[in-house]
Amino acid sequence: MLSRWLDRIRSALEMRMSFPEIRRAEVREAIERSGRWERHEEWRISTITSLLIERTGEPGYRRYRVQVECDYVLEARCPTLSRAIEIAHVYERLVPRLWQAHGWPSWASRSQLEAGEDTI
Repeated sequence: MLSRWLDRIRSALEMRMSFPEIRRAEVREAIERSGRWERHEEWRISTITSLLIERTGEPGYRRYRVQVECDYVLEARCPTLSRAIEIAHVYERLVPRLWQAHGWPSWASRSQLEAGEDTI
């Protein structure tokens, strides 16, 4: 089921799924060394996406936690480091694509420029 979901995301975002090999090696080394890898990427003026992959200590499909944050938090649990890297890459690419298409990330959109009453 997850592989079908990833295939659809790949097609929709028209992107390569894999981190470059050098970044994969960087992630693996950090996880082996400290149990976590973290990176912060500014992709627009004052808009930063933070990526985190860390070991959870839990067995099975929850072995790694992936978190990508940019106004919103996208999070997943993964059974393998390879899958965690793929999910982090998908989420990292998804944030700017949603912003380009829908005015995301923030409460503002193409049709709503002022904060709503429910905005914190």
